Amino acid sequence: SVAGCENVTDVGMCMLARHCDQLTRVNFRGCVKITDVAVSALARGCPQLTSVSLENCPKVTDAGVMALALHCPGLVKVNFEGCHVNDAALVVLARNCPRLGTVIVEGCHGVTDVGISELAQRCPYLTELNVAACLDITDQGMQSLAEHCSRLTSLNVRWCCGITDVGVGAIATRTARSLTALNVAGCAQLTDVGLAAVATQCQKLCSLNLDRSGVTNHGVAQLARKSQAKAWTELTLSFCADLSDATLQELVSHTACHELQQFRLSHCVAISDSGVCAVATGCPQLTLLDLSGCPLVSDAGVEAAARGLGVQLADLNLEGCSQVSDLGVLALSTHCGASFTALNLCGCGGVTDSAVTALAQALPQLTRLNLGGCVSVTDTAVTAVAQHCGAQLTFLGLCETEVTDEGLEAVGRGCRALAELSLS
Repeated sequence: SVAGCENVTDVGMCMLARHCDQLTRVNFRGCVKITDVAVSALARGCPQLTSVSLENCPKVTDAGVMALALHCPGLVKVNFEGCHVNDAALVVLARNCPRLGTVIVEGCHGVTDVGISELAQRCPYLTELNVAACLDITDQGMQSLAEHCSRLTSLNVRWCCGITDVGVGAIATRTARSLTALNVAGCAQLTDVGLAAVATQCQKLCSLNLDRSGVTNHGVAQLARKSQAKAWTELTLSFCADLSDATLQELVSHTACHELQQFRLSHCVAISDSGVCAVATGCPQLTLLDLSGCPLVSDAGVEAAARGLGVQLADLNLEGCSQVSDLGVLALSTHCGASFTALNLCGCGGVTDSAVTALAQALPQLTRLNLGGCVSVTDTAVTAVAQHCGAQLTFLGLCETEVTDEGLEAVGRGCRALAELSLS
């Protein structure tokens, strides 16, 4: 793997291909200078390749992918996210690499139903497909997948806006015994009808992302009542604006939520402290809870989360929860344990130096802390953070606070691990 090595060029990659003909797996993620010339040389020189990642290599096009397909028939896993790949390349790939199990073409805008249908028909072992932001994929592609890929375990169609209840329903019905992860975020034409099909059919589903879909409170209620899933680990309901406390309480009472580890409720604006209390009780294994943009959540909800989840909670996002003040932060300081590493308090204007200082003293293992918009936070709190958390802290947000040069000097002296500082 040379992932992230931005200075790697075609020259180095061609030399590698010439001398390392036994390579089976390569990862060139983020090597932004390599082109089809290098990928073609790699394909010819390393015919035993089974796994290739060219994620975020924007100069790689169909020509490079076709070369891989023609010379490396044993490919099992490919990642072309962010490359300029179209249907033509997927057709050649599907026809020459029948063992493909994982295909990632996120953001490849030239990929349509044509390419997906070819993959579905030619690659019977396909288990993981990521076509997020491939904007021309529709129900037709989903129906082809459903018909031919009954082993599918993971499907990401985020921001594939042409997909409707018909396509999702077909997937749910034909992959009911295999699908474990489904991401339909941004699929605005997916409604409660499509979600009902997923709920009643997909018994093994453990990860579901409904962020910015067309699902409503009614659909989530049906999910709570009819889901056949045995154990969820990740659930995202962000931007379900009418999701109510009552429905949330019903959902977390489902036995599948007892194993839930990550729960994202960002901008579920009708959720209040009672809903958060239910989450803290019904989801005892949570490590990540996102309540950003939930204006009705106050200190009472934060305290409930801290008491109920504090031992294993690692990441809490309270951005925009303007009713959260020192009381909520002090509860986190008291009840959260060594696992707690990330806290976002951006926009929590009632938080002051005293609470932040107590937080830093109690939780020195913090790696990410966002105090942006905490207008009463001054150099006193920032100095305490630098003193107690400096060894671990990698991100610190201080926009719209009362921090001066004195506070920044403390950060400079104490936060030796800091990788990102936000002041705006």
